[in-house]
Amino acid sequence: MSRIARFDILFICFAMFFIFSNYAFALNWEIQTVEPNITLSNHTSVDIAVDSNGTGYIAYYSEPLENSGLSLYVAYTNNDTWAKLPADPNTFLSTITSYNPKACIAIDVNDHIHVVYPNNDSHLVLRTYDGSSWSGLKTIDNAGICEPYDIKTDSNSNLGIVYRRAPIDKDYSKSKIIYASYNSGNLEKNIVAQSNSFVSGSLAIDINGSAHIAYLNEVNETLIYSMCDDGNCSNETIDTVGNLDELEWGATSIAIDNNDTVHISYCDLNNFDIKHAYKTSLTFNIETVEPVGATYQWNSLVIDSCDFLHICYKRHLPAEKNLTHSYLSSSGWDSDNVDDINASGAIISLAIDAFDNLHVAYIDHELQTIQYAKATLCGDENHPSQTADIDENCVVDMRDMATFSSHWFDTGCSEPNDCGGADLDGKGSVDINDLGILSEQWLDCSILDCMP
Repeated sequence: MSRIARFDILFICFAMFFIFSNYAFALNWEIQTVEPNITLSNHTSVDIAVDSNGTGYIAYYSEPLENSGLSLYVAYTNNDTWAKLPADPNTFLSTITSYNPKACIAIDVNDHIHVVYPNNDSHLVLRTYDGSSWSGLKTIDNAGICEPYDIKTDSNSNLGIVYRRAPIDKDYSKSKIIYASYNSGNLEKNIVAQSNSFVSGSLAIDINGSAHIAYLNEVNETLIYSMCDDGNCSNETIDTVGNLDELEWGATSIAIDNNDTVHISYCDLNNFDIKHAYKTSLTFNIETVEPVGATYQWNSLVIDSCDFLHICYKRHLPAEKNLTHSYLSSSGWDSDNVDDINASGAIISLAIDAFDNLHVAYIDHELQTIQYAKATLCGDENHPSQTADIDENCVVDMRDMATFSSHWFDTGCSEPNDCGGADLDGKGSVDINDLGILSEQWLDCSILDCMP
């Protein structure tokens, strides 16, 4: 019997066994200090990305000595300690003194690290680390005062960057939101919006290479969604969000799930609530994640492999000031605390790796440190992977079925390979009993403790 025929038969067999469960989970957050005892200014920013091995990389500005200017660093986890790229802690990508800079970081499928930031002239520049050295500077935009909002890579390692450009005279009422992208090495720029004052932007790139952008219009006090495809950008108003005078960046976050649904988290300054907007068909639906009543602007959103949403933000109540993680499962929104320190979480960046581990970088102004928190969603003793989760991506899905089918009727299975992991009952062959296990656990997510 051919492998294709086996695949077809198995698909028909276990398509009859879909099982759905109720979900609930609790997270244990491991917290580390990335950069201790540094004089932090209002200019400090953090942004995090993770590589294919689940290693977190944080781009951040800090002020090593008070009034000495800001230095841009990239730090990464190394056996529970933090190192910098390059390894010499006295080196850095750039030292700048311009007002309120932000650096954005992304990692492509080849694990190359890309950092975009404003230079001393407020021009937008890019550097790439290929695993051994940093590239020279590439200028993205030198036509005005540029501030990066977000950077992402697509499945072909092409870069997308969303940023604000203001005139040299700093008349921010004449700003532009621009989407720049590299396609086979060629830089292309598209104007998303112009002739207005804009603050905060975030970017997601779908499987077709189209860009999805969420940003705030300061004049109209509105949240705007834009989609850029083949050089054309459309704009849609989602919500009125209140006075944006004191906002800068980090107030919106956007992600796309496995069904191509667009999700946006943002801070509604009318009530100081964290909200979630998601697009179904042609319209956006809006819900309140948590009626905090007093929250800072910063929030960050990711989606796990089971299409459950995770948002990190700071509660800022008189009796409760902490970094909060809220998650949306089949039963609705729930939350837990990442860090209970009084002043934690003023600036937040959240990422998720291929193993569905959550990584958070944030500022603790009370301790004057750059902090990092990690939560394991599956594969540990509290959230064990399902037996049929052969590729250990926290869900039993088509990828596991493809591996299983390629070993159908195999015999002589033994450790450590166990016929590619398809011998689910450990009895030495891949047979109908293993198919029963796969069928019973089909679409179960160990992220959410959905053990049968």
